[in-house]
Amino acid sequence: MRHILMHAGLVASGLIIIACSESSSPAPTALHPSFAVGGHGPSVFVVDVSRDTTAQNETPIAANPLNSSNLLTGANDWNFNDGCAVNASFDGGKTWTPTLPNGFVPGVTRFTNDPSVPGTGFFDAGGDPAVAFGPDGTAYFACQAFNFTSPFQINLLLSRSTDGGRTWLAGGAAQPLAVIASWNGNGKTKGSNGQFTDHEALWIDRSPASPFFGSI
Repeated sequence: MRHILMHAGLVASGLIIIACSESSSPAPTALHPSFAVGGHGPSVFVVDVSRDTTAQNETPIAANPLNSSNLLTGANDWNFNDGCAVNASFDGGKTWTPTLPNGFVPGVTRFTNDPSVPGTGFFDAGGDPAVAFGPDGTAYFACQAFNFTSPFQINLLLSRSTDGGRTWLAGGAAQPLAVIASWNGNGKTKGSNGQFTDHEALWIDRSPASPFFGSI
């Protein structure tokens, strides 16, 4: 579950100094990561997917089985919509659909990234994204939605896209998201037996020989 507090990790490196009474040893050569140039290995590149100034975290990724260049990722979105961000790529990850202004799953929160335009969801915030593609290339996005006030309702919602992640169900009464689970916390911060839907996972059976082929 997304948290208000953000933790920073500190990486400490050790330095060993060897003193010598008569002569000093030369300083060790610093080691840096390196990537092979040329050859037959896969190309490596780093891309700023969100192209944004706010934080995105808890990022899953999925590839379309019908088009390996079509990738999908999500994130906890700390922009004004305060829900689940979504980005899609159609060139193997080199470029992605933008986070702003509309790179979020509709129908989760009551906000958009424009304070003057209400969202089509019913919740204060959303998070814990999970993404997957079905065997027919349909994309699915699971997002946890919750309220900060009593009775502290929390829903696990599922949206879908038939164009590789460019557009999603609109939410609201017109195109509601599927409700996988619902729970009123009544002040509880955690539960059991399926009460509290936290850190969900998403998997779709894509084996044609399976009796559960296509099941989510």
